[in-house]
Amino acid sequence: MPPVETTLKIGVTLLDGLIDTTGEIVLVRNALLRHSETLKDATLSSLAKKLDYLITDLQDKVMKTRLQKLGTLFQRLVRAVREAAQLTGKQVDFQTEGAEHEIDKSILDELADPLIHLVRNAVDHGIEPPEERQKTGKPMIGKIRVQANMREGNVVVQISDDGRGLDPEKIRQTAIRKGLLSVERAAQLAPEEVTELVFLPGFSTKEEATTLSGRGVGMDVVRTNIRKLGGTIEISSTPGHGTIVRISLPQTLAILTCLALGVDGLRFVIPRQNIAEVLPINPERLHSINGKLTYELRGRHLPLVGAQEIFGFKATEPKFIVVVKTEKYHYGLVVEAVMDTEEVVVKPIPRFSESQQLFSGAAIMGDGSVAPILDVSLAARFTGLQQSHQQIERTTEVGQTQVQKYLLVRIGQHHVAIPASAMPRLEKVSPEQFCQLPGRKTLNYNGTIIPVIETTFSTSEQVHTNQRSIVVLLRHSDKLYALPVDQVLELTNIESDLRREESDPPEIAGYTIWQRETVVVLDTKQILHTAALPDYSRKHG
Repeated sequence: MPPVETTLKIGVTLLDGLIDTTGEIVLVRNALLRHSETLKDATLSSLAKKLDYLITDLQDKVMKTRLQKLGTLFQRLVRAVREAAQLTGKQVDFQTEGAEHEIDKSILDELADPLIHLVRNAVDHGIEPPEERQKTGKPMIGKIRVQANMREGNVVVQISDDGRGLDPEKIRQTAIRKGLLSVERAAQLAPEEVTELVFLPGFSTKEEATTLSGRGVGMDVVRTNIRKLGGTIEISSTPGHGTIVRISLPQTLAILTCLALGVDGLRFVIPRQNIAEVLPINPERLHSINGKLTYELRGRHLPLVGAQEIFGFKATEPKFIVVVKTEKYHYGLVVEAVMDTEEVVVKPIPRFSESQQLFSGAAIMGDGSVAPILDVSLAARFTGLQQSHQQIERTTEVGQTQVQKYLLVRIGQHHVAIPASAMPRLEKVSPEQFCQLPGRKTLNYNGTIIPVIETTFSTSEQVHTNQRSIVVLLRHSDKLYALPVDQVLELTNIESDLRREESDPPEIAGYTIWQRETVVVLDTKQILHTAALPDYSRKHG
């Protein structure tokens, strides 16, 4: 009996059409969920919830049809490195990791040329000739490694070598000689900013053109192509020890989970994977260091960037700080309004000049409107954050003291303190997202089922009946757990000693006083250890 065929060839055009149709279905679902929240119709809400589950499952499966393993691309890199080593007379040990990770086929196809260019650069510019490596005490065989990892919904590809690294002074002088930078401006650049010059059009440290390099067309094209894919590329180097290039890309370009924000009447979105947390502004924590506005957060000064500063709007009263993080930047974006997290359909937008480009695409929202997708890395560089961030870091290193900070919330009648070291994250969710499984209540968060934490003074039955609930998300062993709360008070220091009795439950670290109120301080390690015993963290389906 012949074996049953388990695979089927399908044209890419048909898959593209299927993904586009799924995107439109997602938009209709978002509009339906928004509409059902405004109506007090239990039947409609129940049907909308079931439809939400089904469409989330459909979307997940459709997106997987376009995913391909990075291993197919890594095989091409092996040949590119071997050919470059033969042309330059160098000895190279090339290794790859993470070939099993998957990425959208359209991204994989466009990623091939930039990666090939980067590994060739590593051989030609980075790895020294064998005799030079021997003189400096290095092994004659240079090492180049390409690693891929999944991080918060993004695929991060890192290309590293143990070669000579980048020479900041040589890069500075080359940029001046080629007329890419004035002498005055070059003298003001910090070493990290000098490294960014390699991405300028026409930049090359090669005096003569070769088969591999020296033609002035390279890293600028690599960055342009990566940005077309909605990704970012950062480079760091230590002279004499090597260079590391990190590329962060979305796993798929069709649909993204974004947080909608508002400033001066404009609505824009930021991809969820770039957001660490959202905080209400406490004016007492605002400071000015070297002329740059910062926010005191867990004992450090977080650089702030105003959304008005980015978009050129008039200054208005800020209310929230969105803490954003990329491979290179970590800062707070000051906004007026924080809206809902929403899955949006991504559409490309025309590319502008380097100094004007701030957006990676346009998002089609659930109500049919269009919102720009802010590229947080480009926004940071547009506002000159890189240099300011270094100054702020140097300032805080001098006078920083070890202060224990807590996120204060109200659960029922209790004031509860959660250690900031646990990296708590706040999210607004709908009561319909909670679900009762055997022996435990869970939360449907971005298509993933995560357990709801219960304590002796807070049970999962305290999920509120108002339209929006607040949960504190805590992470343990790369898994999320949710703690429902009634109100977020503030992030503050608690300087007094904790008092604890032997009869207190293990999840309570002790008690203290805050503004004449008794505060319960949680032992998050104990709570998460207890919560992690049964494993409910899994995808739908």
